[in-house]
Amino acid sequence: MTQMAVCLDFDGTLVDSEPLHYAAWAEELSVFGAALDEEEYLRRFAGMGTLSTAAVLAREFKLAVLPAELAARKGDRLMTLLATSLPRKEAGADELLAGLAELGASLALVTGAYRHEVLPVLKAFGWQEYFKAVITRDDVTQAKPHPEPYQRAVRALGREPYQCYAVEDSETGMLSALRAGLMTLVVTRPGVTLPPRPEPYHSFMRLSSLMTWFLARQQAD
Repeated sequence: MTQMAVCLDFDGTLVDSEPLHYAAWAEELSVFGAALDEEEYLRRFAGMGTLSTAAVLAREFKLAVLPAELAARKGDRLMTLLATSLPRKEAGADELLAGLAELGASLALVTGAYRHEVLPVLKAFGWQEYFKAVITRDDVTQAKPHPEPYQRAVRALGREPYQCYAVEDSETGMLSALRAGLMTLVVTRPGVTLPPRPEPYHSFMRLSSLMTWFLARQQAD
């Protein structure tokens, strides 16, 4: 039996970090006298990379700052927040990771966040041991929805795309995984609209439902 390979998104999938990201963006935008509603942020920018988000915000709010600088400043604010507030684990995240490890699955983390933002959280939660590879924004030239993050993850696991599953929560991440050729599983969230099929993905209401699906899939294989 071939060892299962699973690539998992981080923000919004394993952890509910978007409130922290939103808070960092809101603080930075306030410096320029701009404001962004949290609901709009989640609808438009959930799953989008920091630099891409900065480019859109700088353009739409006509901010007198380069996107790279805006992204760096937001990143500094996020690290300040992370020093005192860890993101909340998504319900079922511990059980999913432990269950996949028990199945002998080979795991990769594929995130649009930067490495220095992710590794402290993985360490705090004791999750770093689960992942054979961690692909961050630092490791790619093109962020999600470009396929490069998942292409790199697949290579790091020593597999072909059709041999790997992707677990995502946003349209941005889902498109990245699909364009890379992975079988994609999407955990739906309130306020996030996914494109209609025929996109070849499976949707789930809860992260906890995935373990049952993976067990059935392994037995079928």
